[in-house]
Amino acid sequence: MASFGRRSRFAVLIGVVLALAMIVSIAPASADDAVVSTSVDKSTVAVGGSVTMTVTFTNPDASTITFDYLSIIPTFTTWSTYGMIFDFTGCTGDVTWCGSLGAEGEAVHHTVPIAAGDSRTVYFTYQVAANSPCGGVSVGLVVYSYREDAQGDTSDETNTVATGVTCS
Repeated sequence: MASFGRRSRFAVLIGVVLALAMIVSIAPASADDAVVSTSVDKSTVAVGGSVTMTVTFTNPDASTITFDYLSIIPTFTTWSTYGMIFDFTGCTGDVTWCGSLGAEGEAVHHTVPIAAGDSRTVYFTYQVAANSPCGGVSVGLVVYSYREDAQGDTSDETNTVATGVTCS
């Protein structure tokens, strides 16, 4: 009986080691694999100043995208806790449509088709209101991406990103 217990524990131990080896062998997605990446033209913006955020969408699918929609909204903390006030002043880039959704943020339709692995970039410009509270407030955004291919398959995902802009 004692040897059966040892064999059972040994088998469980081997099973755990194999499972961990499989988990470790799965490579996590790198920043290069990100569907949406963001950057800003300056890390600090003063009250009344403007900042441009670059948003790059990369098609992660194996098929060509024939329709896409991307929206950006401030995180709850950005507008409720910090009370930061900023206005969307426009966008340019690889888009067929770009517009404000009012308090809900902004949205774009990228120029399509977008082949597998190809990217589209949009430049969103914002101005911090003259009456905005500042003092170390960072902007956080939620980016939602929806896409369709010629076969009618759809995908979507939501990412929360910190833009790295501090209002001072």
